[in-house]
Amino acid sequence: MTGSTTSSPSAPARDRPPRARRPISLSTWLVLLTLAVAILPRLWPLGGGVHDYDEGVYWQSLRAMAEGQPLFSAVFSSQPPFFLLMLYPLYLLLGQSLVAARLAVLLYSLVGLTAVYVIGRALGGRWIGLAALVLLATDPRYLRESYTLQAEVPALALALASVALALLAARADGARRLGLAALAGLVLALGCGAKLFDAVALVPIGLALLAPVGPALVDNQGYPRWPGTAPVLAALRQSLPILAASAGGLVVGAAIVLLPFVGQWAAFYDQAVTFHLVAGRVLDAGLDVNVQLLAGAQSELPLELLGALAVLCGLLRRHWVVLLPALWTLASLVLLLRQQPLFPHHLTLLVPPLVLCVAVALPDLFAVAVRVLAPAPHTETSSALAPRLLVWAMLALVVVWGIFAGLVQLPAAAAVPVSETRAAQALAAVTQPGDLVVADDQFIVGLAGRDVPPQLVDTSEVRIASGYLTITQLELAVRAPRVTAVLFYSGRFNTVPGFREWMAAHYTLVGTFGGDTALYVKVPHPIAPV
Repeated sequence: MTGSTTSSPSAPARDRPPRARRPISLSTWLVLLTLAVAILPRLWPLGGGVHDYDEGVYWQSLRAMAEGQPLFSAVFSSQPPFFLLMLYPLYLLLGQSLVAARLAVLLYSLVGLTAVYVIGRALGGRWIGLAALVLLATDPRYLRESYTLQAEVPALALALASVALALLAARADGARRLGLAALAGLVLALGCGAKLFDAVALVPIGLALLAPVGPALVDNQGYPRWPGTAPVLAALRQSLPILAASAGGLVVGAAIVLLPFVGQWAAFYDQAVTFHLVAGRVLDAGLDVNVQLLAGAQSELPLELLGALAVLCGLLRRHWVVLLPALWTLASLVLLLRQQPLFPHHLTLLVPPLVLCVAVALPDLFAVAVRVLAPAPHTETSSALAPRLLVWAMLALVVVWGIFAGLVQLPAAAAVPVSETRAAQALAAVTQPGDLVVADDQFIVGLAGRDVPPQLVDTSEVRIASGYLTITQLELAVRAPRVTAVLFYSGRFNTVPGFREWMAAHYTLVGTFGGDTALYVKVPHPIAPV
């Protein structure tokens, strides 16, 4: 024993040969560079004026939560709760300001960009993933929503992450396979808890988890076939464990979202569900209006055209993996056509699956272009160069168009309009810190450093038209002791019959800012205007 020279497993680490480090690949460096560059244009507008009416609603909701006001029972919330809950910790950590809230959205946009790379890589390899990342990072609509305090991008980040996890699960084995599937279901449930439209991600997740069924439905040449019931059932049985794991994750995620609000279930359901059903009936503009809005999204036209061409080429070449983003896009389109009322920011839902349609079918675009424009026997000669360059040119056009359209909107987004500044200064001059302000533009109140009553964080046209905000509710809110001013700014309060007249009869007008704007204070006698 004492003379033995045999090495043992407990030998010091310094006696072992050093493990060779794998060099970072070029594609990985390009991914990191793309993410770093993507941050820059999103930082500029963080301190700008209002980008969308909803920003004021969510800003005031976060301010109320920071004051200890609970969602639904105190703070009116027409969205599922997880959107505000996923922003809230970052909002507190980063300084409890508008910039902090928008920065939280920006960080989630980076999660979405990373997830779309993972999806593209799982479907076609790292260069396909990089193409998807570049296309999404330069898309003007995704860019705008990345610096806007709204639910679209954070919810999409969770939807994309859930699809990425499902695709990774489909390629894994054993316990890791089930764990990733369960995590995919959990993340999707959280996404639906932020924005219900995340439910369309069930389509790509289902296709990913049912991967064993695919080979049974095509022959050796890739043509669709029906092999009979027995082979299909056998393939389905292979998918049952991973489907069950994902369903379990969905249940756990739903519990995480819903259980904290069991005590406010009636208010939760009324505001997050019934409110939208009523609004959909009252404000139903018809299918033609939705079609016009979708068709009028000119900033997305190059991506849409290239996406349609890419899917066609993929199907012609029987590259069935393109069905995953194609059916995802179709499900998103159907949802948007049915959505009432439909707003422009909802169209962001279409962007990630369209981006993936283009990226995944890039090899098919190249192959079809060569086959059509440089037919055999010259496909492998220099005559194939022109068709390939044509595809690269189309892809570059989409990217350059996106960059241009995105950069054009940044200066206006970064500026704070003088009218907003004047109104905020006037409001701050006639109120004190701690006062509450009833307003139809919550963003102005936030700029003034003031809060609105938590039940009035949302005074949108949708809430007014659906009967969820009445003159009786407004009058009761105005009479509350902490309310010292009322601001008419966006025109929404003018649609509440009799409210403007009631304010003029009971309180003092101290300022206007053009149009139908007005600032009232709760004093019964005239004071000097601001």
